Amino acid sequence: MARDQETISFNASDGWVELTNTDATKFCFQVKLGAAEIRVSNGAATYGPTDQGLLFGVNTGQPATQSIFDVIPVTGANRVYGRAKSNIGCTILVTHD
Repeated sequence: MARDQETISFNASDGWVELTNTDATKFCFQVKLGAAEIRVSNGAATYGPTDQGLLFGVNTGQPATQSIFDVIPVTGANRVYGRAKSNIGCTILVTHD
């Protein structure tokens, strides 16, 4: 089921958290609290502590005019994961189809 301006909060101790709840073709977000690394994958994936993503700080993200899948070129990407990069955790506002 799609997310429409849904807030997702997590802590650094949670590791990589899936931000999509189904396959998506468009994904937009804004970091509201803390900082986050973002990665995309083709299908469900498991990432470890040494895996890296693009870093986004508070009030940054991917606007609705362009999907994160257009920015991170992974063939067939349809899932998005985030990891908190600050001790205060992270809150991200998410919209996807």
